[in-house]
Amino acid sequence: MLYSDTPRTIMRFKDTGSKLALHPIHSLGPHTNSKVGNIRGGAPPVQYDKEHLLWFFHTARSHVYKMGAYVTKGYDLVVCVIDIPIIEGVPWKGERPSGTLIKDNIVYPCGAITTPTGWDVCMGICDYKLAILHVPRYLLAPLVNLPTSRVVEFDVPLLD
Repeated sequence: MLYSDTPRTIMRFKDTGSKLALHPIHSLGPHTNSKVGNIRGGAPPVQYDKEHLLWFFHTARSHVYKMGAYVTKGYDLVVCVIDIPIIEGVPWKGERPSGTLIKDNIVYPCGAITTPTGWDVCMGICDYKLAILHVPRYLLAPLVNLPTSRVVEFDVPLLD
């Protein structure tokens, strides 16, 4: 799981059967730049192809959250950051209401799975509902600029 990107901090957990045990920090690396915004936490990675992992993250500006994505080789080497948001919350019009009024301005990726046609991302919306967003491979693939000249398709099953 990506905990933070300033610096890039990846943590691992193990299910002991009765609790999630935190393993020591997996790695630390340099800050990753994104035109979408500062990379913050998000879903654990899923396979993009046989060599690369796809990470969905969240970022926020002016109380409006956006979900972005990037691709790594292994867990550490960021090879591509997608320059546009996958989805973004609805901005407030005028002054932000006070009290308990809720507006769908927060989207936060919680988990993702690879499907035969792309990825299903479970996301929290504000703090009161969940949704599943299907991100089709055919829409995401043109935005992924990998250093290799060919795209290697990944066949399900998922990561171990």
